[in-house]
Amino acid sequence: MSYSNPERIQYAMPAVTSVTAAATIATINGPKGKAGRIADIVAHVTTTHVLGSSAQTKLNVGHGSGGDLTAMASYATPAATAGAQLSATRVAGALKTGFRLPADTAVLVNTIANAGGSAAGVISYTVVIDWF
Repeated sequence: MSYSNPERIQYAMPAVTSVTAAATIATINGPKGKAGRIADIVAHVTTTHVLGSSAQTKLNVGHGSGGDLTAMASYATPAATAGAQLSATRVAGALKTGFRLPADTAVLVNTIANAGGSAAGVISYTVVIDWF
């Protein structure tokens, strides 16, 4: 596998109530011996959510025991209706990436505490990772 032809895998995360507290919602283990990079993080809104005018829905994807930040999807839309799909690659500045995912290391998917607005909706995520 090369950088130009990675193995792309989509990981469906469980549905969560709009983010009001930080929590690990999933652990991803990639193919043995392969490093990875985040290609996209998609939020699937299943129940309309409203988080307030300045609050954002955020998801952190990291690695290691400290959950080192590898990518963060920050969806600037403070409200989204049921059925909406928000792709981090289609929202300017939403997908912040930095480091590659090391081979044979657990990847942690964490919600980020959100102090604003009200948790009135449900979102599930799809994390898309290219492994090489």
